[in-house]
Amino acid sequence: MRFINSVISNFSNVETDYWPKQLDEYVKITHAKIIVKGITTNLNLQDEINFKTVNETINEEVEFVFIMPNPKNMYINSQLVKELCTLKKNLSSVVPKSIEKEVKEEV
Repeated sequence: MRFINSVISNFSNVETDYWPKQLDEYVKITHAKIIVKGITTNLNLQDEINFKTVNETINEEVEFVFIMPNPKNMYINSQLVKELCTLKKNLSSVVPKSIEKEVKEEV
């Protein structure tokens, strides 16, 4: 969350949050109307469509928006970033420059 918040800090109309429980509970508490989800693979897309269908059935006022990555970034995940850090490799192609140093320090 810290890295995400750092990267989006210039966007006054964007919020991030973490909720480890059921999404329908979160929506009730926060009155969220739009949930933005990132999609990484075809399998992930199918899972998210199923998730969307269930959640929109529970609460018809919630809309889901899916964001697809640039194809050159689809392979990037936390395991890859950790591996590059362990090998002391350049991270500039896998994380934003603004958080590169912090990521290296974290791992």
